[in-house]
This record gives sequence, structure tokens and C-alpha cells, in this order.
Amino acid sequence: KNKVNMTSELKLFNKIYKGYIIKIYGFLLKSMSNSEFKIESLENKYSVPLKDDFVLTGRIDKVLTYTDDDKEYKLVVDYKTGDTKFNLNKIIYGLDLQVLIYFKLLGGPEKVCFGGGYLNRVLPKNVLEYNSKKSVSTQLEELYKLDGYTNDKLSVIFKIDKDAANKSYVKGITFKNGTLKAKNNVDIISDKMYVSLMKIVDEKLDEIIDRLKKCDFSIKPTYAGDLPCMYCSYKELCYKKQNDVEKKDVAKDLSEIIENDKKEEE
Repeated sequence: KNKVNMTSELKLFNKIYKGYIIKIYGFLLKSMSNSEFKIESLENKYSVPLKDDFVLTGRIDKVLTYTDDDKEYKLVVDYKTGDTKFNLNKIIYGLDLQVLIYFKLLGGPEKVCFGGGYLNRVLPKNVLEYNSKKSVSTQLEELYKLDGYTNDKLSVIFKIDKDAANKSYVKGITFKNGTLKAKNNVDIISDKMYVSLMKIVDEKLDEIIDRLKKCDFSIKPTYAGDLPCMYCSYKELCYKKQNDVEKKDVAKDLSEIIENDKKEEE
């Protein structure tokens, strides 16, 4: 349709990519049959007003919804060809905000409840290595699992995946004797914590607006395990020096950053 010159390399890439698309499509069908969350939108554009006549606009790959007792729970999914790991403990530095920004676009705690926010791999990073204990299909199913944060209510978890107690398609959701394993507390968010996290997001957006109004575009990247510079398209034009980088410690638990935020407010 676009008159692309189909070179031999592109034909090979398309063949490989098509194979992975077929496999992830099967995984998606299976996961949807296990869930009571239904697709609300795909690649829709959303906008929300901010202070001083600024408007936040973004596109969300997939939004799913489920209504329970007049509460509307949302799942947001962003598809990635690369890594899917993110850490909400970094949001106090304005990092790893993507999933929570999506919930801001959906209206935040005032309009929607947090069901889950995930990144979803669609391609392996490299050729899958031979594993005598795992088939290719098993390795791909593990690759395709949703990676992110989930509401801590069991009632919501089992609406997301009715088979969650056995083998969930959501990473970090595993059970032992009918209860979530303690170590998975890093992957779950309570309703109260959701409100607190979104409050931090609002503060960060306000900070950005204030800097824009002052024309403050100073080069001051924050190092919190990695540099946001890896996502920047202007590396060759940047005058960043080593002493421009601000090194920050990352909290190990979400409750810690929320507690620190409360102390600063007081």
C-alpha cells in the first residue's frame, strides 16, 4: 500500500515478526477469555486540562474496564518491543511516570479506580536460547506476561484473571495457600496508595508547567539506577557533563516515598 521496497532483509523480518504476532495474538485471546475486564479503547487519544490553561495529551495503547458496585476499574496496557520493567518508587524524581500519566489522562482517582497498569512485551530481545526445561511456547508465554502493578484487592485480581491463583498472566501475582506471597507486595497497589501516587504525579506536572513558564530547560538529568537520557532523541546536540547529573537513591517500598511526601507536606 505504501509502495515499500520489499528487500530480502525486510521479507525475512516480516516473516519472523508475523510469527511472533500470531503467537502473542493467541496469548491475548487466552488472557481475555480469563478476564472480566473488557476492552474499552485501542490506541485512543486522550486529553486532560491542567493548571494555567495547559493541556496534557497522550495516546494509550489499550484500556480495559470493569464496573463493580458502581466503581469503574481500569487496566491500561502499553505494548513494548523492548524492556518492560519500571519502578514507581522513582516517580518522586519525575521518572517512570508513564503508566500513572495514563491514569491521569483517564481522569485520575476522581473518575476511575486503579485496576492495573502494565507494560507488555511483544518481541524477545534476542533469539530464544534452548532450554531443556521450557518449551518455546512456555518461554514466550512468560515473555508476554503483563509487567507492572495491580490493585491489591483479591476481588479485583480475580476479575483481571480468574485463574490467578494457579498461573496468572500477570507478573508478580502468585499465591501460596490461598494468599498473595508477601514478596509480591512490591507489585500491588491499594486504593489509598493509588490516590497518594496520583497526588505526586499532579505535583510533578505542576513543576513541569512552572519550569516551562520560566523557560527553564536546564540540563539536569536524574540518575536513579539509569539515566533518562537513554530515551532522548537529542543526545548529539546535548551539552550534558558528568557534574550535571543528579544522583538519587531509590526507595525500596512505595509506602516509603508516600510517607516522605507526607512529611514534606507537613
